[in-house]
Amino acid sequence: MEVREPVVGKRAARLVKRLKALQDLLGTHQDSVVTREVLRRQALQAYADGENTFTYGLLHARQAEAAGHDRPAVLRARDRSRHRKVRRWLKP
Repeated sequence: MEVREPVVGKRAARLVKRLKALQDLLGTHQDSVVTREVLRRQALQAYADGENTFTYGLLHARQAEAAGHDRPAVLRARDRSRHRKVRRWLKP
């Protein structure tokens, strides 16, 4: 889309802006998924080493909660980028 922006103008710029917003939200969600997996593995290792793993559980829960709060924003951003008015110029 960014390549077409100079030719198409505001319509392409609007779609680029909406797709970037969606990409940022999806990136934040992916970061949470990866972080939770790392925390899980570290907690298992700490448990095997006889350490207390309570804090790992708290951190994991906070990441899961944050990801849950992001879901409505992701869905809104997805819907905004799929809106016909924004994408109409893509059809030949």
